[in-house]
Amino acid sequence: MSKQDVPTTDPTAGTDWSAVDARLDAVAAGNALRDALMALPEVERELLLLVAWEELSPSDAARVLGIPAGTARSRLHRARERLGQVHQVLGENEGGP
Repeated sequence: MSKQDVPTTDPTAGTDWSAVDARLDAVAAGNALRDALMALPEVERELLLLVAWEELSPSDAARVLGIPAGTARSRLHRARERLGQVHQVLGENEGGP
């Protein structure tokens, strides 16, 4: 059998390119979120992660950190605003609202 007789197959045949694009977009968004979290002041980042990741209430997170609940709420507000700005930029880059 000569080289010309060997059937060639397209290794990308049947690939769902929209799924590939979605995965790449998710990786980029995850990287942007990680960078935004790392850019937060440590006190805001710790508080935000306690509330978002550990699912503590702002008052419980304040107790864990040894700060007044009002201070925790204002820090949480600032952290959310900063991350919201990153979300807005990501939406603009994707052509979203």
